[in-house]
Amino acid sequence: MRANRGISLIELMVGMTILGLAMTLMVALIPATATSLSLAELRTQAGALAQSELELLATRDIASLTNGPLPPVILEDKTELRPSVSAVADGHRAVRVRVTVEWTVRDVTREQFRERILFPVTR
Repeated sequence: MRANRGISLIELMVGMTILGLAMTLMVALIPATATSLSLAELRTQAGALAQSELELLATRDIASLTNGPLPPVILEDKTELRPSVSAVADGHRAVRVRVTVEWTVRDVTREQFRERILFPVTR
């Protein structure tokens, strides 16, 4: 006979409290998730920029490679991606080329890089 009584007011209040806490925690995670997604998108864009600059440098003569900054790229959200190149000879006629892209978000500077070893082309 007890099975047909339903739930008591205490049981209902405990269930609603647990549900309310769970929903509050889920809502609190939304800003952290948005920030994480934004950072991941910036990393992807910086990596793509580094890769494209590296591919462009690979088509040039090794002797013409110089170290230093490349022109910055401004994204739609006003974030500035600052690429730079570093070319170091390794002693075997090859050159290790590294393109590093830096950006700053909320006073924290991050970077993404791509590297390749280039050999001179003999013609």
